[in-house]
Amino acid sequence: MFISNQNKGIAKAMEIVYPNATHGLCGFHMVMNIKNRFKREDVTGIFKRASKCYKESEFIDEMNQFRRVHPKAYDYLMKIGKEKWSCAYSPVRRYDMLTSSIAECLNSCLRHARQMHVTALIEFIRDMMQKWFHDHLNHAETLRTQLTTWATTLLNQRNEEFTMFTVQPIDRNEFLVKDGDKDGMAGRPKKSRIPSSGEYRGKKSRTCSWCKQAGHDCQNCPTPLGFTVSSTSETQPTQTRKQHKCSGCRGLGHNKRICSHGQTSTTDLWHDEDVIGA
Repeated sequence: MFISNQNKGIAKAMEIVYPNATHGLCGFHMVMNIKNRFKREDVTGIFKRASKCYKESEFIDEMNQFRRVHPKAYDYLMKIGKEKWSCAYSPVRRYDMLTSSIAECLNSCLRHARQMHVTALIEFIRDMMQKWFHDHLNHAETLRTQLTTWATTLLNQRNEEFTMFTVQPIDRNEFLVKDGDKDGMAGRPKKSRIPSSGEYRGKKSRTCSWCKQAGHDCQNCPTPLGFTVSSTSETQPTQTRKQHKCSGCRGLGHNKRICSHGQTSTTDLWHDEDVIGA
């Protein structure tokens, strides 16, 4: 099986050179194409889960959800062919080979050698492969387990987690599995859930109640005090922004909190005026 992007030249060349081989599409490139074509990132998670499903029933459930979220993207994937990118409908056993990462890794190793002559490039590839197989063979001979170190560590970790599970039979074919020390949360998480088709996804823009402009509110309005704000509509009259009146000194253009006369109360001012008038 060969995995590549959606380049038509690669697919046509494979039909000629390897007519009996199976051509699959890279999942990473598929995700990037969905993002660039439909400008949606919320459907990529559903696509990844659907592409990794091995059972057709699970694949159908995921794709039905995908169709409800974005029908056009669903039609786009179905037009490409689900046998090209899904494990459930792959004509061969795809296992976990969903991307072209192996080929990209090999290309990275050959980025300097590609400038050599063809014969020198082939010799470089032979030496590199020979060294890799030799090192892997020596490492395999030192193992004392049937699996690799990574796989053994992963299985041991999961076995420790599975010891907390309890299995209760429902009938002869179904069982209820519970995690002993973990309780599930009711409802969908708000941050990671998939919004509905009519739900607003962006941040709400603020509108100033004074100048009617977006992007700020009346507390941060750039229109100075005392200036006239012209309405965009010809039928509405112009408005003049009301100036603040200090409750302490009775002056205009500021309030009591920033008054230059200090914390003098209104009662004291009235008392002084009465004395002066007397």
